[in-house]
Amino acid sequence: MIFYPTSNRILVEILPEHEKNGSLHLPEDHRKRTLKAKVVRIGSGDKAQELDLDEGDRILINRHSGIEIKTRALDSDAEDYIYILINPEDILGYFIDNSISNFHQNRT
Repeated sequence: MIFYPTSNRILVEILPEHEKNGSLHLPEDHRKRTLKAKVVRIGSGDKAQELDLDEGDRILINRHSGIEIKTRALDSDAEDYIYILINPEDILGYFIDNSISNFHQNRT
């Protein structure tokens, strides 16, 4: 089953706690309040489309944001998929996967 968000909603998948994004290290108290997520689908609303996000981008959201959605895996032995449906306002920021050399090239 494929889920498509409507309007300004964004469907995200929560990433494992141990996944790192470059050299970003959040203090312990911030990790308790935030989640790293991957964008799965973006709704067609104006606010959602204005964001500079693509499917697969990694973002930081509030831990208690959105609505949890569970979908069953096609394989009966596999675990169910758990997603969160959020609003654009729930996004605190996004991660860009740049190396140091790319960073310096883009600044000139």
